[in-house]
This record gives sequence, structure tokens and C-alpha cells, in this order.
Amino acid sequence: MSSVDINVTAVPHTNPATVSYELLVPENYGAVLYGSVTAGWTQRVIAKLYNGNHTDPNSLLVGYTFEGSGNKLLPLYSMEGPPTFPSPGVALGGVLSFFSEDSKTYTATIEPATQPRKLVLEFAAQRPGQSFVDSKTQFKKNKIANYAINFTFYTEDGFDGDNHDTTFSVGFVATKKP
Repeated sequence: MSSVDINVTAVPHTNPATVSYELLVPENYGAVLYGSVTAGWTQRVIAKLYNGNHTDPNSLLVGYTFEGSGNKLLPLYSMEGPPTFPSPGVALGGVLSFFSEDSKTYTATIEPATQPRKLVLEFAAQRPGQSFVDSKTQFKKNKIANYAINFTFYTEDGFDGDNHDTTFSVGFVATKKP
């Protein structure tokens, strides 16, 4: 019985100077994305799901932007995708979101697919009166072989050095026995 594994690859970019974090979503795995913010400055997490092992704009399936400040769950601020969104449950993996009582969305769900996809994450913060800049990002991985893999990302925006301005989790679960 072989066990699936998922790893994070930090990819530096030069123009502008940013870092993205790439995770290959295996076939027959779904995922849930959610987080919290504990900073006074606006925090942003951009999550983009691509078809296959690509990151070109033509292979974008869906993009999410989570954004907020204060001490709360990180709200889903916007969603982007191709002009014709796939319906939930299609082979490429549909998307669902769950709404809270205050009509805000705090989670994004990526349905399983019959082919691998790539999830790309970017973490940034906005100081008052300035543009968004990359946050210092770290992560921890927790794996339960054959069942689930969870990543918890935590960031520092440069204000107080506590590495606790955004906490963002991506939980992957298998939907097929190995």
C-alpha cells in the first residue's frame, strides 16, 4: 500500500520580489482552506488552484483572496476564475463555499478531481498608507498516512515579530482508498 504525500515548495519571484508557496494536490484529494487574523494591519492570503502542474493564467481553475484585520476569522474577500466556471463535482474539481450567519464566507473547499492540480499561496500585509508587501511566512505539516495531510501557515507582517499575524490552514483529505 503506497502512501500519498504533499509537500510545500517556496518559489521566489524577482519582479516584484515575492515568494509563493506551491502544493501539488493529488488526484482523489479534496481540500479546505481557512484562517484567522490577529493583526491590526490588513492581512491577505491569495490562493490559486491550477489545472495539472501548471501556473499559467490559462490553466487557472479558481482563485480566492482572503483579507482582513483584527482578531477574527479571515474572511473570503473575492473569488476569480475563468469566464465559464466548472460546476461543483466536475472532473477538474468544483468549488464550494460556506456562509456564516453574518453573510461572510470564511472557508473555501476544493473538491477532489481525477487529475492532479497545483495550489499556489501568497501571503502579504498592508501597512497603513502603503501597498501590500510579502509577509514572513513559516509552516508546519501534519500527516496521517493514507487519510489526511494538513498544513498550517503562520506569518509575521513586520510590526511586532510575534509570527502570529495570519494563521492559515490547508487541510487535504483522501476520498479514495489507497
